[in-house]
Amino acid sequence: QTILTQAGFLVKEINAYDETKPVGVVLAQAPAAGTTLIIGSDVAITVNKKP
Repeated sequence: QTILTQAGFLVKEINAYDETKPVGVVLAQAPAAGTTLIIGSDVAITVNKKP
């Protein structure tokens, strides 16, 4: 999240829970990795957090 913010992207964090993954890891992101974006674009990351 810090790297994305420092690169000029607007980060939206979404919380979800997956008991098979460690807490704090990124479960998903949108847009997908490798997508070309304009600086200032929104990036959503889904982070594993306990309910």
